[in-house]
Amino acid sequence: MDRVGETPGTRGVLDDIAQACLRSYAQILFSRSLGVGGLLVLATLVVPRVGLTGMLAVLGAWGVATALGYDPSTVRSGLYGYNALLVGLGIGALLAPGPPMVFVLVAAVVASVALTAALHALLSVHLRLPVYTLPFLVVFPAVLGVIHGAGWTASAAPALVADVAPNWLAPLSALGALFFVPQAEAGLVVLAALVVHSRIATVLGALGLVVAQAAVVLVGSGASTDVAQTLGFNVALVCVGLGGVWFVPSTASFVVALAGAAVAALLTLGLAPLSARLGVPLLVLPFNVTMLVGLLAMRQRVRDGAPKAVDFLVGTPEQHLHHHHTRVARFGSDYLQRFRAPFHGVWTCTQGVDGPTTHQGPWAQAADFEVLGPDGLPYAGEGARVEDFHCYGMPVLAVADGTVVHVVDGVADNPVGAVDTVANWGNLVVVQHGPGVYSLLAHLQPGSMVVKAGQVVRRGEPLGRCGSSGRSPRPHLHLQLQATARPGDATIAFQLHDVVTVHADRQELVGTVVPAVGDRLRNLHVDTSVARRLDPVLGEPMTFSVSHGDHAVTETVVPELDLLGASWLRSQELGAALSYLARDGLFTVYDVLGSSASVLHLWRTALSRVPADHRDEVVWTDHLPLRGYLPAPVRWLLDPISPFLGPRGLTMRYRRTREGNLVVVQGRSDTTDRRGVPRVQTRATLGPEGVRQLSVSVGGTLRVAVREDVDARTPQGQSVRTREAS
Repeated sequence: MDRVGETPGTRGVLDDIAQACLRSYAQILFSRSLGVGGLLVLATLVVPRVGLTGMLAVLGAWGVATALGYDPSTVRSGLYGYNALLVGLGIGALLAPGPPMVFVLVAAVVASVALTAALHALLSVHLRLPVYTLPFLVVFPAVLGVIHGAGWTASAAPALVADVAPNWLAPLSALGALFFVPQAEAGLVVLAALVVHSRIATVLGALGLVVAQAAVVLVGSGASTDVAQTLGFNVALVCVGLGGVWFVPSTASFVVALAGAAVAALLTLGLAPLSARLGVPLLVLPFNVTMLVGLLAMRQRVRDGAPKAVDFLVGTPEQHLHHHHTRVARFGSDYLQRFRAPFHGVWTCTQGVDGPTTHQGPWAQAADFEVLGPDGLPYAGEGARVEDFHCYGMPVLAVADGTVVHVVDGVADNPVGAVDTVANWGNLVVVQHGPGVYSLLAHLQPGSMVVKAGQVVRRGEPLGRCGSSGRSPRPHLHLQLQATARPGDATIAFQLHDVVTVHADRQELVGTVVPAVGDRLRNLHVDTSVARRLDPVLGEPMTFSVSHGDHAVTETVVPELDLLGASWLRSQELGAALSYLARDGLFTVYDVLGSSASVLHLWRTALSRVPADHRDEVVWTDHLPLRGYLPAPVRWLLDPISPFLGPRGLTMRYRRTREGNLVVVQGRSDTTDRRGVPRVQTRATLGPEGVRQLSVSVGGTLRVAVREDVDARTPQGQSVRTREAS
């Protein structure tokens, strides 16, 4: 068996240097890929002197950042290296090797790293804006000033010689010019790197080049070759940044990208004469100005609609697109908060949204709930007294975390069949859950309130008891969401989340539901023994033997909490990371980043969302990004048009069973092959120590991960370090 940790390039100094250097190159195309970085190294080496000087600058940036004690993971990301890289490439294009080059290069690299760190602290932390190439725009003009002031010249600077290739190759020369190698050959390699990084980004970049070429045609002879090349890479970068990096790729994001491209073209052509008179090249100034102003302007929108801003760790445009589509399919919530049912046990919706009785007009978005007996009636006996009704006196719970802002108590219950139109809402509690989001629970029992205004409550905590006060001819619970704190104000969109719908033949967990008349609902009733199996022990490593074709490798993952309190599983060998949440009896995987060879991708597929309910027969549906389960050629063909196809997810249906002391979670996709076999099938086995085995079959190809640090010979299958010991 091979151990991943024993293969070259995992950690250590050499690995850190390699990652920092290659990702410095990749950052210029908004990428994190080491492969993309490698291709861009080749592009710069089309002119060897330029390429080698750039490599020295990146190595120097790693050394300076490491010596200054900057965060190692940030150094490895290439953040401190890509501005130094651009400066180094420019110096290599201007100066021949010798003492002047060494002096300028060392000083410029130190300045680039320091300025990057300072601007990152200022912009990223306080304004949530990227640094981009602002350090380069400050340092490189200073380099030019030193060179011109000292009268240094380069005997040969082939990288700065304008490419005289035919006009149809001009876009490739523009791509090469971004790396101070304005040659079609270099541009072709940059294009290849862009294709490897993202097909969506490639389409956006091509659109940018088209806009740039159109602008050159409109200007006519007024645009020199140098200006045309500067125009090309500035506009292309703006298109990629706005269309797929900072906004989810869509028709709307493409429109914004084209608008940004026009602005960048205007800035480039408008500033070119001034730049020529001052003797200072424009470089990537139009890109930086357009992007930073554009991002600040888009953040002034009242609603984050079309285009939707990217709100997770930077990935490829394809990852942004499929993450967004999948999240909408999985959770489908109009709110940041998740609202649970406000009761224990199974209740039935007796009036829903736009109900015929009282849920009309401004109060349409609401639901009433009662408890029905085995005979389908809401009461026992004659139903002549409020005490006869099953729901009367039952606890009413907070639907989400929040602060109590209004309580009404002391309104008497009505006799059955009578209503109080003066105190319309009866006894009630209003809880604020966020800006402009309040829940109102009404018609409560007098004297049952256990909270007061200003009190902070957690989801599921009791507020009072169900009664029949106000406009309530019989005991029931009224729930609505509203935008203000005043009782009975107009309602806003109503929905409940992560509740179990009870049917005659099954009980199903649903992520989001708008209850309709007759729907029977309950909250999860947590089985703590199952919940413990799903929630990894923080800091306790888990070692898996993961099959890869005809051999297996060993991979160790460790559960961690980041500084913001988010839960992660991190692969020690492959650097992959899985974001998850285990709370209130529900285990949910949000994202997986990093190598597709990691066991974490199997974990996400087999255990993407699992309820720790006390009933094993509960079933549920989840949605995974379809792209990850398609053959590579199909993915690449669909990528360029995927922003215009709408949501495309893989629907998975899961169920949970028991096999002796083991809990087994099985899943299958709705998508099938020609024989009717589900394209994706999964099986996860959970022992008392947690995950024991993961099996995922995609298109007939099976991958299995088996937990190694488990002594399967013991009756309980305990891990080497038991949960109690940890």
